[in-house]
Amino acid sequence: MTGRRVNRKEWPVNGDYLKLLQVFDRVHYENGLKSLREIASAAHVSHSTINQILTGRRLPADENQVTALIAALGGSAEDATKAELLYPRARRNLNPPERRDSVSGAKRAEAQVAAEEYGDTTKLDHLLRYSMDLMDSIASNYPKLSHAVPTGLSDLDALTGGFRAGQLTIVAGLSAVGKSTLGLNFVMAAAKSGHPSLYLGLESEKSQAVMSIIAAEARLRKIDMRAGTMSDDDWTRLARRMMEIVDEPAYIEDTIPTSMADFEQYIREARSSKNIELLVLDYAELVAVATQDRVEENLEPFMLQLKLLARDLKMSVVAIVSQWKTDGLSLTESYKRSPNLDDVGSPGTLRHADVVMILHRPDLHERDHSRAGEADIIVAKNRNGRPAIVTVANQLHYGRFADMAIIPMAP
Repeated sequence: MTGRRVNRKEWPVNGDYLKLLQVFDRVHYENGLKSLREIASAAHVSHSTINQILTGRRLPADENQVTALIAALGGSAEDATKAELLYPRARRNLNPPERRDSVSGAKRAEAQVAAEEYGDTTKLDHLLRYSMDLMDSIASNYPKLSHAVPTGLSDLDALTGGFRAGQLTIVAGLSAVGKSTLGLNFVMAAAKSGHPSLYLGLESEKSQAVMSIIAAEARLRKIDMRAGTMSDDDWTRLARRMMEIVDEPAYIEDTIPTSMADFEQYIREARSSKNIELLVLDYAELVAVATQDRVEENLEPFMLQLKLLARDLKMSVVAIVSQWKTDGLSLTESYKRSPNLDDVGSPGTLRHADVVMILHRPDLHERDHSRAGEADIIVAKNRNGRPAIVTVANQLHYGRFADMAIIPMAP
């Protein structure tokens, strides 16, 4: 659907801000007047934000948003450079509007600049408008979860809203329950939906992670892959599926820098060069040990650093943890009961997490259990909604979990 040209007589600004709007308007016009919804989708911002920017009632948030907007409008690299040069001058030289009925528009633009420069005292109206824009964007893009990375499990997405930028998710569970498999499933689900993802697996070599991905994607039994007993149909399915996923933006690593500062720089470079949106650490304890001078039983400082890194880089971080408290119970007794937050390491480990998922398999040490073939993802902490249990199909012979049902938790 073709959009319409902005009424330039209603622009409430002048000077360099006006010149910036003129660049946006020219690029928009010369490239076929795309609809605001098309532009919003391409620039990854809300429909109302695009409308406010193009009508001079809101300044772009930063130079990155300017560049994204020019690209969404269909502009060239030269157009982007021109707009980027005008943007800082437009911020410095916001002029009062010439039309009386546009006073509020200019004041909103000024308030936005002030809020960005003095973020610790952001005014309520700025926060309200930002929240409205976010809700508008989520609603206009539902169910695509444009502001979140999908988990690959539809019931889990419905409960949590997916992996959101700036958030830290912890995945916990007993040994051998399938946490690493779940983490790899998250990485591939993200990549297949167009969200670049990075799996840092220090628990095993990257070749093992890739074999698990191949099994999950081609529905190959891992035991046949290891034993060399794949059938002709298996090989055909493998070749076909590999052609389909070979270009997906998934990255697998099994080594990391040996200091926290270098680790953070490594992640920043991955975010910058590969646009990584989802980072999965397996296990968090191993990463913490590798990047610190001494081993700390309390993971809280490391989790805080992960949370701050997620917020700073506007990416989602999933930390798989192996810490588990048995409280004197045998492993068999621990496997039989349904776990909760109290079982997951020290309280400090969970303090900074936005979501805590506990993976539980009733048939882990009882193969004939009535719920054999099932697994529970217990969302025990959920800042995006209510706690609940998402029941999934356990297909670990294929290296994957699949959708089943969602069960509300008792209050």
